[in-house]
Amino acid sequence: MNAPYSSDTRAKGWRLELDYERIRQSDTWALAPPELRPWLLMLLMVAWEQTPCGSLPDNDELIAVRIGMPLETFTAAKKVLLRGWHKAADGRLYHRTLTEHVLEMIGRRRKVADRVDRHRAAKRGDTPGVTRYTDVTHVEVARDPAVTYASATPPEPEPVFSEEAIASPGADAPHSASPPVPDLKSDPLKALFDRGVTLLGDTKSARGMLGKLRKEFGDVAVMGAIARAEEIQPSDPIPWLIEACKLSRSDLRPDGPLPNGKVQIGGIPYDESVAHVILAATRSAA
Repeated sequence: MNAPYSSDTRAKGWRLELDYERIRQSDTWALAPPELRPWLLMLLMVAWEQTPCGSLPDNDELIAVRIGMPLETFTAAKKVLLRGWHKAADGRLYHRTLTEHVLEMIGRRRKVADRVDRHRAAKRGDTPGVTRYTDVTHVEVARDPAVTYASATPPEPEPVFSEEAIASPGADAPHSASPPVPDLKSDPLKALFDRGVTLLGDTKSARGMLGKLRKEFGDVAVMGAIARAEEIQPSDPIPWLIEACKLSRSDLRPDGPLPNGKVQIGGIPYDESVAHVILAATRSAA
């Protein structure tokens, strides 16, 4: 079995949501003695945080120490605990349940990125290059009646993609796959505010919600939260932004440059262009 997705795939804040009713009805759960059932869930949670996301090392000692179980206990219960896990060509263990969740995550992230690219291109008033996704590998995620951790309606399997940027007709040179950073010097707050609207779906309600957040938490906290959300692409951006504003309301202060070229503000590293916007907001709020 080939690895179902790229080896550098990470969760990056994407939450793992399991169908607990389906878990309790699964054969794996039924066959496991009560004292081992919590460890079945622990394996899924630990694997979700691994790189690649949703996998485990094919090493009993490493698995045992990561889930917090004595090696002797894990070795004795291995047959029950690893039921439904399969070794791929990359030497790691994968579970169909987590594979489905990761492929859904990849697909939704790609759709968000495409929407943001189209919106930015429309605001620039030009015709951007078309990004074509070439299918490199494909994995069929079949439902296993013996291992039914998956959600009731699993997403369609998603391939691993490579990107090939194609120049627009009549263009002198191909456009960059990543759109340029908007001009932040003229109105940095508006530029980052518009990017926040794009992140939320470019609707009137999105503008209204961001406006309310600015009144409640101030420009500094809201603009910092938008910049951070652009970096990690949360699956549900609205509640994420609200919580981020609450956490950063009083902590966004310029702390100085970092060795990697980024600027640290309130303990969080930002790209220099984004830091420029946040610091401008800080000066405006002063």
